[in-house]
Amino acid sequence: MYSNRRAIPMGHNNPISVVDQEHIIALLQDAVIISDLEFRIRSWNDAAAQLYGWAADEVQGQLLSEVIPALRYLDGGDRETAIEVLVRDGFWRGEIIQPHRSGEELTINTSVQALRDTEGRPQAYIAINRNVSGQRVAEQALRRYAERLNILHHMNQRTLAGAPLDAIIAEVLDQLRLLVQVQHASVLIYSSTAQRRGTFLGVSSDLDGWPAVGDVIDMSGGSVGMIDQAHQVRIYHDLPPTESDEDTRPHDIASILRDKGLHSLLSIPLMVDGELIGSLNLATSSPQEFPDDQIAIAREFGAYLAISVQSARLRENERRARQIAETLHQAGVALTQSLDLNQVLEALLDHLQKLVPYDSANVMLLREGQIFQVYSLRGYEHRADIEEIRQISFDAREHSITRQIMQSWRSLLISDTLGYPGWVEVAGGEEIRSWMGIPIISRGELLGIYAVNKMTPGFFSEDSVTMAETLSTVAAVAITNALLYTQAQQELAERRRAEENLEAERTQLARRVTERTADLIAANAELARAARLKDEFLANMSHELRTPLNTILGRAEILHEQIYGPLTDQQQYAIGSIDESGRHLLALINDILDLSKIEAGKLELQISTVDVSALCQACVRMMAQVAAAKGISLSTTFDMAITHMQADERRLKQILVNLLSNAVKFTAQGGRVSLEVRGSRDRSQIEFSVSDTGIGIAATDIPRLFHPFIQIDAGLARQHEGTGLGLSLVLRLAEAHGGSVAVSSAPNEGSRFSVTLPWDATPVLIASADADDDTLLPLARALIIDDSQASSEQFARYLTDLGCAVTIHERAGGALDLAVELRPDLIMLDVLLPDQTGWAILRQLKGDPRTADIPVLVISVVDEPDLARQLGAAAHLVKPISRADLMRALRKLVRPRLDVGAAPATALPPNAQGRRILLAEDNEDNISLMRDYLPLYGYELFVARDGSEAITMARAIRPEAILMDIQMPVMDGIEATMRIRADAELCDIPVIALTALAMPGDRDRCLAAGADAYVVKPVRLRELPVQIEEAIQLRTPRAE
Repeated sequence: MYSNRRAIPMGHNNPISVVDQEHIIALLQDAVIISDLEFRIRSWNDAAAQLYGWAADEVQGQLLSEVIPALRYLDGGDRETAIEVLVRDGFWRGEIIQPHRSGEELTINTSVQALRDTEGRPQAYIAINRNVSGQRVAEQALRRYAERLNILHHMNQRTLAGAPLDAIIAEVLDQLRLLVQVQHASVLIYSSTAQRRGTFLGVSSDLDGWPAVGDVIDMSGGSVGMIDQAHQVRIYHDLPPTESDEDTRPHDIASILRDKGLHSLLSIPLMVDGELIGSLNLATSSPQEFPDDQIAIAREFGAYLAISVQSARLRENERRARQIAETLHQAGVALTQSLDLNQVLEALLDHLQKLVPYDSANVMLLREGQIFQVYSLRGYEHRADIEEIRQISFDAREHSITRQIMQSWRSLLISDTLGYPGWVEVAGGEEIRSWMGIPIISRGELLGIYAVNKMTPGFFSEDSVTMAETLSTVAAVAITNALLYTQAQQELAERRRAEENLEAERTQLARRVTERTADLIAANAELARAARLKDEFLANMSHELRTPLNTILGRAEILHEQIYGPLTDQQQYAIGSIDESGRHLLALINDILDLSKIEAGKLELQISTVDVSALCQACVRMMAQVAAAKGISLSTTFDMAITHMQADERRLKQILVNLLSNAVKFTAQGGRVSLEVRGSRDRSQIEFSVSDTGIGIAATDIPRLFHPFIQIDAGLARQHEGTGLGLSLVLRLAEAHGGSVAVSSAPNEGSRFSVTLPWDATPVLIASADADDDTLLPLARALIIDDSQASSEQFARYLTDLGCAVTIHERAGGALDLAVELRPDLIMLDVLLPDQTGWAILRQLKGDPRTADIPVLVISVVDEPDLARQLGAAAHLVKPISRADLMRALRKLVRPRLDVGAAPATALPPNAQGRRILLAEDNEDNISLMRDYLPLYGYELFVARDGSEAITMARAIRPEAILMDIQMPVMDGIEATMRIRADAELCDIPVIALTALAMPGDRDRCLAAGADAYVVKPVRLRELPVQIEEAIQLRTPRAE
């Protein structure tokens, strides 16, 4: 650095004398040195002597370059360049390195100025020097600290971004080597303090070959073990040579590095929460001390590396926990989906591989006494003696390992089989180094053991055992079920054989009655025994399967309600899946028990009034998700004349769900399934038909369809799981209702199952809030945008019944223009249109001010209500949609439009505004219905829930009319009406009886009690205001 400043003049005109100048120079704290034009020292103040260690008389007359030479110019220049600038400009400034008398190097900030005479000629040079060594050291330390912070910040950002741990460690070690100037840097992670094994997680080194990332060393001896104990920094200034043999790898990092020609080692322990997880190792090629700043830097990087490793471990543990939960869930589903023992065991080994990777595994079941038999193998395919292994059967008392598990009922983990007592007794054990034996226990009984093998020593851990035991718990239930099912199948086979024998005996009975009596009695006894065993099996299954299922479902509910603590969304989903699978198994058990009850004549039907449409829609919704997953179209067709019937609602739903489930199961991807309901008033029958485009059934097989536990053929049974109970149960339940089942089918042409039941169309007893009442829905025009003809016609029929004009548009194109033209009161919009998605049309409708205020009801098989609301839809319904579903949605859509001044469907009766109406009703659906409807006509509605409360409230509010239900608790409507007529204060109030009583004489009873009018439920709401006003008018003259 230099500056073009003017030189300082010297001469007689200078007002400061030479003596004064020297006195001022002596007082300055900076070193002031005056030299002649040849740079020989002429003046050297006290500050200069203190700075450089030379007294003034020692340097007088000497060359500056000999006393305090410029060792280095920090701006990159040199002495010649500096002199050239000084001579040319008369001034030079810069920073240089100069020696102290002791040899210490000083960083000097210097300014040199030419001293001139009165004529401007240079006479001497004056240099003012300041020691900035401490400042530069601090600046350098600050720069290095900032550099380290930047490195660590960058690495931290990489970590947060999800960069792989090995890449992060490699970058950190490379940067660290540059900072502290070493030839080797590595991170050694201890796999297990107990096992004393270490793995190199990162290596940055000038050395070639071992150690490399992933290499493992045995730390059973050597200096690393000292770090384990002391948890302190270890420093080796000169590593001793290893004493290990040439063929044996050293047992610690110090010996490894010494063999590679490195002499000094700094080992920094990596600690997390007080636990030692590994070490950071720095080494140099020559013996040296590690200064404090290097150790401090290594500690900083070591702390970061420890956190990074722990974070990676936590992420891996979280990922592994999710994987384990998902695998266990999948295992639970897979294991309970089949009752075939071989399939269950194969599924067990499949999911075990996902939880605990192994080289080979086998399942041994306890056959009888203490004899174990190998039932399933995995990973032995390469062995020549695999068939011999498949046939292994042995007595546990002769094998110490198996005997130990059998006696303790506890898992056994062998980390290394070499030298383990009794290991030579295990078949194929010469290849195995790590081994686990897991007992399979169910209901206090040891079912067997599964063995898990690995050719790597120390591979399995206690966590491996825990996961295998968890899987064993799930597998034990499935294996028990499979064994019970196999036993049941064997018993059923015995029963069939007995039936065949009995039939053969009966054909010859006419001519051999006397001779064969004893044989016939024996056959009957065998048949009775088989039936008894079946009943015992069913009773046992009911108890033994419901008991663990109760626990599973109970625990799932507790977890779902987060009693033990909060759950993540994924855990909530897993718990829900467990609950769903458990309830599926419970339904299977119920089917078996129902069939048994029917066969025993113990099933009692609970007959009630059933809403046929609502029931069928509920059944279809239950199958909608499964059908959608296979791309199967699921449709319904109803006879509008059918509303209600008398039946056992639960059993009727059971019939329809079984038929729909079979139809979806045996229909290929993209097929069709339909439910059709038809009625015949002449024959008083209802026919429920389920049709599909599935695989069909041969005519010769149809007679066998309704036999319990029988499926059409084994190949089909393997492709489509099931127990063969569904159709048998359908037939029995239909017959219990006094109905029948018919089948029409052909291979590859689909099937049609029809259930015909008696039709008793007794009207519903109460007016439900979901009834098809249109008085709440004043719609003049609606636009349906849907490419499905069946759906459009269905919705159009619903709306037309409400007196609404309907326009159907089958494409997205032109929909907006048509909406602008029609200005409908409602738009029903499907999402899956052929030329453009419905979401795009919804955006257009809500983005156009001409249509933005029209309510849009999204109707689709796509279940995305949140997206629909975000785009401005008023409501969202998932197909298939029932009339009741549509009515509920329309009430919510239309009611706000009525609030802003729209008139009701019929004109308001005169004087209705502000009239107080008292409703005496205990049914909440009826109460809700009246609260929605009557205020639209200006009535103010008050509610009492029994006759006694109605009398009390009538005295308090003096209503203009009372709507009196007849069947109520505490006091019925007949009694309440009689008391009102006997009360002088209340006798003139009109009373309208609202009742489901429609038998002969009911009307006369109500009128005789004092009612002014008699209305049978379900009430025609549109007529109710007129009836109220007529009743009031009838009483008005009496009031006057």
